[in-house]
Amino acid sequence: YAGEDALPLCIPGEIRASKLAFPKPVVLWASPANAGALDLANEIATTFGGRLTISTANEPGQATHMLLYLNKDSFVSDERLADQVKQAREGRLKIVMAHENDPDLGGVEFNRFFEITPQELIAGGLYKDLANLCFPGRHHKVSLVLLAKSLGAIPARTSLVSGSISERGSLARSLSGLSQVFAKMSSRSSAGAPARDGSGGEASASASVSLPQQV
Repeated sequence: YAGEDALPLCIPGEIRASKLAFPKPVVLWASPANAGALDLANEIATTFGGRLTISTANEPGQATHMLLYLNKDSFVSDERLADQVKQAREGRLKIVMAHENDPDLGGVEFNRFFEITPQELIAGGLYKDLANLCFPGRHHKVSLVLLAKSLGAIPARTSLVSGSISERGSLARSLSGLSQVFAKMSSRSSAGAPARDGSGGEASASASVSLPQQV
């Protein structure tokens, strides 16, 4: 590394964005009532892609997660957001919170949300779960990784191994099913086989048929 101005730093256990993947489909709800949520959701989808799709409906629908983007405009710019968060909680939809820390994007201290969030949601335990911090600059990729993990992303190798195990399990079940089918067929063939006479020939239950003699 002679002549280098900087050296790469590797931390044991560090997970990079390129090594994460979603083992199963994720439908992320980015409500239009939550200003900034769609931009962040698109960034997550672009970074990790794969099985993550985004819903911009006004209701949860088939969503598996709701992205609650928290900045100075949350619960202030659109009153529908409070009702949607309440609906998501009542439906036991997993809510992944992202606390914006970039002042240029409306980042504020977390204490501010206890002032602008409806008391019903606060009393109901909305903020008992930790929010993911969204930092700008060099730490932004780390923020995306933490968000992806909150949405269910796991190291890609683990995902592939799990998929292989699942495929092997499916194959084993298929082979077991075929074995049962063949066993039944064999049993039926044995039950329907004609009996044999004492001379070793097959005794037919049907009437004998005289064959014409050749001239």
